Amino acid sequence: MSSGHHTMLLESFSGEAFRRRAEMAKVLKDAGLISSVSHDLMSAGELETAREIIGGKGFIEVNADEIG
Repeated sequence: MSSGHHTMLLESFSGEAFRRRAEMAKVLKDAGLISSVSHDLMSAGELETAREIIGGKGFIEVNADEIG
């Protein structure tokens, strides 16, 4: 990022792989890094699981529609 923050992109999949990506995002957050986890069509349950793992203040949800 141009603002000088250390970042990492984590691509995610559904199920157990998604939970592991959320755990990794928490570790990175605790180390002071910013991580982005990309995921298609997350369920409400998966979002809540990620929010619980990462922590409320460290979890920011961003929705983007396909531009076409």
